Amino acid sequence: MTPTDEIQDALQRLRIAENHFNEAATPNQVGMAIFEYNEALDHYEKALRKAKAERTA
Repeated sequence: MTPTDEIQDALQRLRIAENHFNEAATPNQVGMAIFEYNEALDHYEKALRKAKAERTA
């Protein structure tokens, strides 16, 4: 998977997590959506760092 593909995948995960948060109706769903969003954000940040490292190498 190329760095661009990884970033696109991470952005898709962020969009899905945001949608889950927006659609959450119970406190449990909100908590799960926040967890999912944080995981997706972590994945996105790692993909960006990896792409930057490969670009400067």
